[in-house]
Amino acid sequence: MLAQPKLLSWSSAKARILNQLHSTATIHDESVHRLRRISLTSRIPQFPLFSSRSLTKIPFDTRLRAFTYYRSIDEDENSNDVEDMIIISLFYDDPKDPRSAIVVCFASLNAGIIRRMLKYDFQFPSFQLLKYIAKLQLIVGYSNNQLYLISNKNGQLKYLTSVNCPGVARRIIYDKTARDIIYVGGDNGFFVRWYLVRETNGYDLRLGDRLKSVFINRQHNIIDMKLDPITHKLFIVGHKGCLIFDTLLNRESASVLSAHGASVTCAIIYGFSIIMGFSDGVMKIFEIGNESIPVRYQLQVHKSAMMSLLITADGVIITGAEDGTVCFYSLDSLVKLGEHCFHEPIERMMLVRGEDLLVKFKHDLQLLVYTLPIRSFSNALQAVEQVRVTFPVGSIPARVTVRSPQNLITVYNPRSTQIINIIPLSPDRIIVNDFAFDSAGEILYILTSKAVCSYYCASYPSYLINLFEVKEECLFTKLCCFMWFSLLPEHTKKRRAFGVVFVGTTNGKLYLVPGDHQLKYAIVPDTPEALYEYYQVLDKTVTVDCLEIFQAYETYTTRRGARYLLAIGNDFIAKFYRISINYHEIFLRQLGLSIRLDASCIGAAMAESRIALACNDRGYIQMYSITINGLDEVSPKDILHEHSPVKSLTGCDTLGLFATLNTANEIMLWTRNNEAIRKIKCDFPLISIANLNDRGDILLVSNRRLK
Repeated sequence: MLAQPKLLSWSSAKARILNQLHSTATIHDESVHRLRRISLTSRIPQFPLFSSRSLTKIPFDTRLRAFTYYRSIDEDENSNDVEDMIIISLFYDDPKDPRSAIVVCFASLNAGIIRRMLKYDFQFPSFQLLKYIAKLQLIVGYSNNQLYLISNKNGQLKYLTSVNCPGVARRIIYDKTARDIIYVGGDNGFFVRWYLVRETNGYDLRLGDRLKSVFINRQHNIIDMKLDPITHKLFIVGHKGCLIFDTLLNRESASVLSAHGASVTCAIIYGFSIIMGFSDGVMKIFEIGNESIPVRYQLQVHKSAMMSLLITADGVIITGAEDGTVCFYSLDSLVKLGEHCFHEPIERMMLVRGEDLLVKFKHDLQLLVYTLPIRSFSNALQAVEQVRVTFPVGSIPARVTVRSPQNLITVYNPRSTQIINIIPLSPDRIIVNDFAFDSAGEILYILTSKAVCSYYCASYPSYLINLFEVKEECLFTKLCCFMWFSLLPEHTKKRRAFGVVFVGTTNGKLYLVPGDHQLKYAIVPDTPEALYEYYQVLDKTVTVDCLEIFQAYETYTTRRGARYLLAIGNDFIAKFYRISINYHEIFLRQLGLSIRLDASCIGAAMAESRIALACNDRGYIQMYSITINGLDEVSPKDILHEHSPVKSLTGCDTLGLFATLNTANEIMLWTRNNEAIRKIKCDFPLISIANLNDRGDILLVSNRRLK
């Protein structure tokens, strides 16, 4: 048995933690012959309740005034080199030689490696604020009532223009709607919209409206702003409270005063909760209601001023204080999960790839890695047949949906690990072949052999609604769903996020299930009924054996919503498609040639521009790199695992890792180079595994338990 048979933290399997995290392990008794065959030792890891370690330090010989961070692969889908870029503004306060500099640092933060650094002396002013816009390859900087535009071509910086800023700026936010817009907020209620205009020689800044609200007119100092990319609402933090501003309607939608003696130093919004940190180390959690926003909890977190406040996708609050302490709390129970102490004041923190922490001090940046306590889900009410995991996107929460052989559908909240909904379906009246869950609309899609039905979980009472039937002499086989966020005018004031559902058939066709999104195929057959539009993904005589949608979610830390569809027939022919949406039309483009498998496919996963396939009776995975022209095979580095075939496969896009579960109840971790780096032995039987979040936690699925 695993020492902590709950939720395995995948981040602990990364090479940097393997080399530096102190944990004990017990080796299973195995024959000498078998140990010689297997290069990786089977272990039972004894995970600590909480561990943290300052991994990488980037020191400077002077004051670090501002920095910004982004992942290059987030905006460059065809890049094979995953590089993190950190842009830093320095100031040398020397009375004899005062000067400024900008440093562009290329690093691989998941491995803690600094690859190269470019430094620009005297060419730019010392910026108090920096904002990098990866889509446009622009840096927006603020210095002494001036806004600057600087182009960035792979670290090569070039000055474009500068304009006067009518106020002292504290935060810069980029928003992409119909136009490229930046919002600048600062002291004395300064809140202005600027437009980025494309010129022949680059870009220019044009001043827009000075935005106002009741909250901003009170002359509050704006200290921070955060943008929800789904609803395009700005969460504005002032020194006396917070404001939610609708940028599409140009008006205030909600505000809350702190009602606290000390001033607000940091705040964040998560779902229906607003979390504030104060200069006396107190943290308050407010609950957003229909008419009021009451205080739900108040807690003394630090002994000094809180300087930074973050929250992870699975609801872990991370606070940083002036005395150098970093604390970790659970949002649901407010239980303290752990603490890390630095020896100098913290000025700012930022979540980077894998939800590690990049911490800013006066003269350096440090990367903090941590392992959270292992959690357990509520016991399953019946045996587990199928499991679906949807990831959090913007304000849309994550969900884990489980189906039993008796058609009992259970919906879990992975953050609290509690059951939030139960949908019983009669096994005598309906035979469920597959299902999908739309977490945006809270809609459960049920697939039978001839129909697709929907069930609205948020309404009561709710009934199964027959959405779609096939009229041809064929049967439905597989169901798949991906999230789409609309910027169309008819969706801006209503529901903006939709679950788009595809269904495959035994004659190799891909049907688009109708929904509120009103999407349709761009190229359709000559048919008078738009309801029955389809796309021929495989040959007409081929049964779809596997149908999967892979997507990178449209958030700040992932690439531009790239979606890929994998269709595999029972003749072992696999085709890979790129899905794109333009207005109400869906385009499918096949990437490369078809892939011929040597056995039936039992699972597929995607991570960091790699697609992995697991076949029946095979102890390794087939991996392909996604390029502009198609798919390039990544040869396996180790195929000495035929004695234990793979039965489940999952992938973590953020970390670039794959995990497989074999028939010997061993979990193996694979890199994007198709190399096995870790094997974890589990003595209790597992059915399957699934990636749970961007941090890389693995969901273990046994007969009646989720761990």
